[in-house]
Amino acid sequence: MTAQGMEKAPPRAVAAVVVLALFACALLARPGRGSADPPGAAPGPAAGFQEVAGPGDALPDVFHPETQAGRPQPEPALGGRVIVHIPALPESLNFTTNNAWVTHRVLYEVHEPLVRKNWEHWELEPVLCTHWDQEDQLVLDPEHLDEWRDRATSVGEGDEAFWSLYGQLSREGADWRLKPLSPDNPLGQETVVPSAHVKSVERGTVFTFHLREGVKWHDGHVLDARDVHFSWDLYNNPEVDCDEKRFMYTKAKRCDIPDERTVRFFCARQHYDTLNIIGDVPLLPSHLYDLLDPDCADCDPGASLAERGRYVNENPHNHEGFIGLGPYRVTEYTQQYIEAERFEDYFDPENAGYVDVIRWRYIQGVDAAFQALINGELDWLGTLLSTQYFGEATALPVFATDFYKGYYYTGVYGYVGWNLYQPHLKDQRVRQALARCFDFGLHKRTHYKGLCNQVTGIAPFFSLGYDHDVEPYPFDLDRAREMLAEAGWYDRDGDGVIDKHGVKMEIELLCAAGSDTSIAFGRAYKEKLATIGVELKMVQYEFATMWERVRNRDFDACCLAWVPDLESDPEQIWHSRWGTYGTRGSNNSGLQDRHVDELIEKIQRTIDLDARMEYRKELHRYLYDLQPYLFLYNAPRKFACNKALRGVELVKIPPGYVIRRWYYPEGTPGTRPIK
Repeated sequence: MTAQGMEKAPPRAVAAVVVLALFACALLARPGRGSADPPGAAPGPAAGFQEVAGPGDALPDVFHPETQAGRPQPEPALGGRVIVHIPALPESLNFTTNNAWVTHRVLYEVHEPLVRKNWEHWELEPVLCTHWDQEDQLVLDPEHLDEWRDRATSVGEGDEAFWSLYGQLSREGADWRLKPLSPDNPLGQETVVPSAHVKSVERGTVFTFHLREGVKWHDGHVLDARDVHFSWDLYNNPEVDCDEKRFMYTKAKRCDIPDERTVRFFCARQHYDTLNIIGDVPLLPSHLYDLLDPDCADCDPGASLAERGRYVNENPHNHEGFIGLGPYRVTEYTQQYIEAERFEDYFDPENAGYVDVIRWRYIQGVDAAFQALINGELDWLGTLLSTQYFGEATALPVFATDFYKGYYYTGVYGYVGWNLYQPHLKDQRVRQALARCFDFGLHKRTHYKGLCNQVTGIAPFFSLGYDHDVEPYPFDLDRAREMLAEAGWYDRDGDGVIDKHGVKMEIELLCAAGSDTSIAFGRAYKEKLATIGVELKMVQYEFATMWERVRNRDFDACCLAWVPDLESDPEQIWHSRWGTYGTRGSNNSGLQDRHVDELIEKIQRTIDLDARMEYRKELHRYLYDLQPYLFLYNAPRKFACNKALRGVELVKIPPGYVIRRWYYPEGTPGTRPIK
C-alpha cells in the first residue's frame, strides 16, 4: 500500500503500491463525464464509455472532446515531451527506503519489477523474468529429518529454521508425491513422502525466477541474479531504513542463486499473495549499493552491517543519480522537477513508450498548479479541486481551448490517524466520540459536490473485502459530549476546554502544506470540536517533514491517505509488531491488538478467496469499532489534460494511468513516425 501527502501507500505489491501524496490529490474517481458539462452539473458517463466494476480493457481518451464527438483515434508518433504535475518532490527514488506515493509514481516509468499486475486485467505477468516456477514445500518432522537430510533444504535461521522438501505436490493415497521442477533440486527425482514424516504442508512457497537475457541497468551493467539476491537481503539488515516494507520481503527466508540468471526464494508459510510480493521486491544494482560487491567503487569486504545499511540509506544514487531498469532514465533531479529521457537499451521495445521525455514537475498548491497548466507549463494535472472542476475555472475559454477534464476512481481513502501512545487518545471511547463530531454529509455536499463515498474500512471501496453493511457513526455532538464525560473528560475549570487529570483535550493535527482538501476538512472539524470543548490545532508542514514526525510518532493526529492495491496485506498497517514504539513502519497509530493480529494471520494463510474475504470483512468491522483512524472519504481524482496528448487510458491500479502509453499524434511538430 502506498501513502500520499495526504496520501501514503503500502508497498506496491501489497498496497496500499506501500506510497504518499496530498489528500486533495489522493481521492480518486471512476471515469465519468467530459469537459462539455456545464459548471456544477452532476457527473454523467463519458460518451462511448461503459464503466465496468472489475477488470477489463481500458479505453483511450474517454473524456477527450474528439472521442466524445465520435472521431477515431489518431495514429501515434514517437517523440515530444510530457510534463506531469506532482504535489510533492520525492526525497529519494530508492523505494526500499522511501515509501512515498510520489516516488512510486515516478518509478512506474523509470524502473521495473520481476513481475507486475496487468494494468487492466489484474493478472500477474513476467517483466524482468521470462517465467517463473512455483512449487510447494513439505516441512519435515524433526523426528524423521535424518531419513531425508541429504535430499532436504534448510530454510530460515534460529527459532524459525526448518528443513523441507520442495516440488510440485500431489496426493498419493494418504501420503504425498513431490515432483521436482528444476534439475538442481536436491530431491533429485519424483518421490513419495509418508504423511507421518511431514510436520506441515506449505503450498506455493518456493518461487524460481528465470531472468531475461541482456536486461541493462541505465548505466549499462547487465541485471543478474546477484542484484535480485542483494535487493531482497537488504530487508534482513536491521540498519537499512525499510521498516515500512520489511515485513513483506522477510516472508522469504532463503534466496538461492542457481546461476547468474536464476534466483529462487523459499518462504516459510503459505500466503495468498506471495508471488505478487516477492515478484515486486524493489531492485537495486548491487554494483552501486553493495559494499561487498567487487564491482562497487567503494567495495569493502570487511564492512559491518551498520556500514552496509548506511551506504544504502545515504547512497547518492537515491537521488539525481538514480539507476533503474525502466524505459526512461533519470537525467535531471532538481528542486522543481525530475526529468527522464527515453532509454534506448530498454529490453522491451513494444512497451518502451512513445514520448522522448517525461518531466514530473513539483508545484505546491493546486491553485498554483492550475495556473501553471493554463500557462502551458503542465500537460497533466491530476489534482483538480471540486471548486475548479465544477466551477468557472474549467469552463472559461482559457482552459477549454487547450485542455479537457475528467475523473476516475481507485481505492484510495483519506483518514485522520490517531496516535494511540498519546494518553488523551488512548481510550477507545474518546476516539468513538471524536468520530461523531464531523458532519460527513454536509462536507460531502459542500466540498465534494456529492462526488465521493464515506468509508468505514481499510479495503478499496469497490473491492470484495469491503464490508458495505457497516454503518458510519452518525453526526451527534450531544452523544459525543456524553461519551467524553463518561471517559472522564469534561470542563472542570470553566475555560471552555474539557480536561482530565489537569490535562486539556488539545489535539494537534498535522496537515501537508498545500493540501487544500485536508485544510478544508481540518477547519470544518475544528469548528465542530470546539462546540464540545475539544481544541484542534492545525499545523502544516512540507510533506517530508510531516512524514518524519509521523514515523517517529511525534504527533497527536495526522491527515493522510492510503493508496491500497486491489487487495493489500493488512499486516503493514495494523499488526502489533509494527506498532511498537521505536519501529518506523506503517502502523503509525501504534495499534497493538491480539484479535487484529489473529485476523491478519488468518487472511494471510487463507488461499480460498471467499473465506479470505469474510476474514477481511470481520477485520473491517472490528477496526471501525476500535477507531484507530477517523476514516474519511473515497473520492474521485479529478484531472485536467492537454488536448494534444492522446492515448490516456484510465485504469483502477494506482496511479490510475500509464504515461508510457501517452503519445502525440502523427504529424505533430517535433515527432517522428513509428518505423
